[in-house]
Amino acid sequence: YADAMKQVAAEKRTPLIDLTSLSTALWDRIGPEATKQYFLWAAGKEDNTHFQAKGAIAVARLVATALRDQKLVPASQVRQLTTTIPDSALTWK
Repeated sequence: YADAMKQVAAEKRTPLIDLTSLSTALWDRIGPEATKQYFLWAAGKEDNTHFQAKGAIAVARLVATALRDQKLVPASQVRQLTTTIPDSALTWK
């Protein structure tokens, strides 16, 4: 799917945030054991697809950084990329 996404973006000449590459680089950098803090590895579940709050925040930061770096939003609108956000700040429904 990632290659198809890149192809469509190129054909349509539309900006692309390659979240597959960005997130894979993050997971590779922190290593397999540390990713368990980001994904749903809790209460007997071993899920590398769905995020815990920490993972959702990390991926949101990847998107915000890409939006800023590609100048898709003004840099002044991208804030608190390194601010500590407690898991409790997110609610799941």
